[in-house]
Amino acid sequence: QAFLFQGLPPDLETFASLKRTFFCLFYLLVMPTFWDIPGMQPGVITGDTAKALLKHAKDTGYVIPAINCSSSGTVNSCLEAATTMGKPVIIQFSEDGSASFVGKGLPNEHGVKAASILGAVAAAHYVRNVSPAYGIPVLVNTDLCAKTSLAWLDGMLEADEGFFKAHGEPLFSSHLVEDGAEYLKKMAPLNIIGDLGDYSCVKTVGNDTQWAYYDKRDWELTMVGLVKEAFTNPSLGA
Repeated sequence: QAFLFQGLPPDLETFASLKRTFFCLFYLLVMPTFWDIPGMQPGVITGDTAKALLKHAKDTGYVIPAINCSSSGTVNSCLEAATTMGKPVIIQFSEDGSASFVGKGLPNEHGVKAASILGAVAAAHYVRNVSPAYGIPVLVNTDLCAKTSLAWLDGMLEADEGFFKAHGEPLFSSHLVEDGAEYLKKMAPLNIIGDLGDYSCVKTVGNDTQWAYYDKRDWELTMVGLVKEAFTNPSLGA
């Protein structure tokens, strides 16, 4: 049997596989990349641009890891890794990680959370100043804020509001809050992505809030829905 092209396999199953591979390669070449999203730029992105990036990741099937950081060194390592991969990343700060960013020696009393607020705000400004040099888009997210630590979120939202008045966008890209639908009303005018969830594993012991894992439901346009099982749970990150 003669074939039009030399080396074309007579095995129809193999030929079909090659056709699928060719189609996939063609699709990857012609489909829009995240750099084609309006407003996309190196450094911290917020609002509609951040939402569009999350949707692009979900629609095209790639993962944007959310990595907890507690120092400038861990931030730098995450940015360097993301640059090496040529992919966007979510830099994330927990309540304790935020306090660590400015040093554990500062007061951080329950109901005030001064060190956690200062650390989160300082960390967000640090990421904003440094990340453009790494040449990749970055979302700045805060990890789970439990009901017992709302003072931390209130302080960050105050910083978001001040930054928004000065620059037309929030300081942070998104905030993750436990069962705080009322906070969405505060975030919406500032164009902040609000992530809500049912965290059945959250428990409070005295003034300490502890949690073990994220809810695995596929949330629309949230951090949780985009971090697949192959990645370490962000709440257990560095």
